[in-house]
Amino acid sequence: MSTTGYAVLRGKAWVRRTAGQLAVAAYARQRIRPDDVLEELDPTERRLVVGQRVGFSTRELAQRLGVSEDDTRALLAEANRKVRRSSRRLAEADR
Repeated sequence: MSTTGYAVLRGKAWVRRTAGQLAVAAYARQRIRPDDVLEELDPTERRLVVGQRVGFSTRELAQRLGVSEDDTRALLAEANRKVRRSSRRLAEADR
């Protein structure tokens, strides 16, 4: 094979390798990290979700935030909807 032929083959290999690296980098940028789930919550929602997971009752959470139990339930429901939505996206991104 001529030197031109080798140069062409090396060029093709370089293009394939570079295209593969670019594809992997693009995929990695699109992935959702687990931290992104909590990022979608505002600070109050984050405190509620973490408090709930630790084991605080709705009454205890309401007292800590200085709001009614009904407001706490509503805030928790919205926060949990956001977490489930983000978790589904995270699961889909892992496929």
